[in-house]
Amino acid sequence: MLILNRIARFFQALGNLRNTQGRFDESYEYHKKALHFFIESMGIRSYQAADLRHKYALHLIRLERHEEAM
Repeated sequence: MLILNRIARFFQALGNLRNTQGRFDESYEYHKKALHFFIESMGIRSYQAADLRHKYALHLIRLERHEEAM
């Protein structure tokens, strides 16, 4: 499980970097991958997964997919 957590952190960092660079589509994809790996390694109720669910929801709001963001 440790390797999955490291992979998740890597994707999260890439997503954060792309977001800062204004490359929102790439950021969305990296955050989506990070969320998957955090859930696999830490569980849906971990604070890492909660943080990524929040970032994922912000991406969905930006894409005007409001129902999915809730």
